[in-house]
Amino acid sequence: MPCAVTFSPDGRRVLGASVQGKIIVWDPALRVRRGQFEAHPEEITSARFSPDGALLMTTSRDRTVRAWDAVGGSCTSAAFTSSAGFAAL
Repeated sequence: MPCAVTFSPDGRRVLGASVQGKIIVWDPALRVRRGQFEAHPEEITSARFSPDGALLMTTSRDRTVRAWDAVGGSCTSAAFTSSAGFAAL
């Protein structure tokens, strides 16, 4: 079940984030899934593309913010943590 959905800046991809901690990237024109990966061990609370569309940023109930390669799906930075957690980007 998606908990966050957003378009890339160029409109060519849709990012969906799930309550299971997964990220899914779709191509809306072709109606195909471009990628799916495990992003967090808990529910993702928000997800966004960077302004250039190269990165994905996510926040989670696990109290972290993470940056991801939007094409390959690899984590590009160490998780930032907060004792209070993050609600949105």
